[in-house]
Amino acid sequence: MGTLEIRKLIMAGGAMPLKSVKALRAWMMLLVLALPLTLTAPMASTANADDFSEAFAAYEVGDYETALKIWRSLAGQGDAFSHTFLALMYSNGEGVERDLEEAARLYQLAADQGNAFAQNNLGTMYKNGEGVERDVEEAARLYRLAADQGHDSAQYNLALMYYNSKGVERDLKEAARLYRLAADQGIAEAQNNLGTMY
Repeated sequence: MGTLEIRKLIMAGGAMPLKSVKALRAWMMLLVLALPLTLTAPMASTANADDFSEAFAAYEVGDYETALKIWRSLAGQGDAFSHTFLALMYSNGEGVERDLEEAARLYQLAADQGNAFAQNNLGTMYKNGEGVERDVEEAARLYRLAADQGHDSAQYNLALMYYNSKGVERDLKEAARLYRLAADQGIAEAQNNLGTMY
């Protein structure tokens, strides 16, 4: 299935056949990555879409060598999706030696292009000081960028920061608002935290 077909499937609200838990994880990542682009960006060239689909299929079956080769090529052309998947592979040590500094660098490239998934993950790296120097203010800024695009985990992460006064001034009203946004998207932790605030 090509990227264009996947985007059409997302827009139509369809389901993708999944072969494994790993496939589910990859599909969920693709949904998070692709949805903002289906609404705002022009479609990628057919060649790039086909290459991305080939890399995704290779990743799904554990052929990291092929996925890396293709995504590195696409990343060299500035593709934010490819930067994000490469960062994920470096973060998890999939097909490469685990390298959090390289993961952060790649997430930054995608985040600078407005990729909400990359912004959220890079925010977490700044919050925890993983691959970058710990900076909770930068984490909050990145979470805000992703949350403003509707990224559910970023909304939850930013709500936690407002609730705990980490990187931002404590603001229970804003924490509750963000918890509600994340809860409405099915984040169970946000539902729980919102419930305890009442």
